Amino acid sequence: LTDKLRISRAKLAYLVDATAAPVATIALVSTWIGAMVGFIADASEKMPNFNESAYAVFLSSLPYNFYAFFTILFVILIAWSGRDFATMLKARINLYKAKHNPELDTYNLWKDKIEDDEKTKKVSHWSNAVVPIVTLVLGTVGGLFITGEGSSVQAIIESADSYKALLWGSLLSVAVAIIMTLSKKLLETKEMLEGMMEGMHTMFDGLLILVLAWALSAQTVELGTADYLMSVFGETLNAYWLPAIVFILSALTAFATGSSWGTMGILMPLVVPLAWEIGNNTGLEYAMTAEIIYASVSSVLAGSVWGDHCSPISDTTILSSIATQCDHVEHVNTQLPYAMIVGVISVASLIAIMVLGVPAWIIYPAGVAIIVAIIF
Repeated sequence: LTDKLRISRAKLAYLVDATAAPVATIALVSTWIGAMVGFIADASEKMPNFNESAYAVFLSSLPYNFYAFFTILFVILIAWSGRDFATMLKARINLYKAKHNPELDTYNLWKDKIEDDEKTKKVSHWSNAVVPIVTLVLGTVGGLFITGEGSSVQAIIESADSYKALLWGSLLSVAVAIIMTLSKKLLETKEMLEGMMEGMHTMFDGLLILVLAWALSAQTVELGTADYLMSVFGETLNAYWLPAIVFILSALTAFATGSSWGTMGILMPLVVPLAWEIGNNTGLEYAMTAEIIYASVSSVLAGSVWGDHCSPISDTTILSSIATQCDHVEHVNTQLPYAMIVGVISVASLIAIMVLGVPAWIIYPAGVAIIVAIIF
């Protein structure tokens, strides 16, 4: 659809990537939040006098997650306005050049297939696309409830095996797609199998990059990079500057490792007790110390996602390139300016609310105004 509308694959990849992790970090119930709550709970064990539950801490941290909210707004405005700038504009210009020069048409990867379908006038139906996708969602949700335990939805999500759930949902979705294809005689068995193999083939390069990215991430963890960085900065940190510094530190760690989850798992057990200790040592009231903890938790989440968006070895960035059939280097180059703009605004917002004491009801409208001014 985007090919026929002459929307660049780079922009499609950005829309997919930028609406994934930011939404997951502010969702009230998700596998991401289940993992995050677990990280916060582990960190809270080092603070015997801190009486708030891990999930309550997460909920209290949401107003400080400027990066997630501003990224979602940025994506909506970019999609609605149709405007592009920086390297994304260059990708759009190249796309229009390719329309008149077949030798440059490296974006419309499915052009021949689309033309063949139009020539043969294949009759399709919306259910052929919707039913497998709905099956994937329902199968995954069902897998979460089957593998999870607890008396509440949140408890079930926290204890669920997301990998098994996703695997079950995917297999069930493929099975439904096969049954629908054969029963409706949409494709011959040979054509269907060729299509499946072609789809698998497009994943091989990305899987290789993913394996190498995970290897680098594991190596960085073993070297104790995050522990070293926290030991260097921990001695001179000011309590009010801590959230902004943690945001940048999380982004750097996620950029280097390519793993937002790995960054969260490494830094959360270090940052939360550090915020608690600094607040107590400087004589801050409990409410102010708790606010610093909330902002620091949010900074770990948001900073990890920011670094993840900018990193060329990030698994989510790689998967976004694969899913949209976009050149990976092009996706990274075109997404970086957009992510940097929102990231800088988010850092400034954290400094404003924690260091300068500017209320959130002023910061959010100001951030929206800045983003609108940049895009328009």
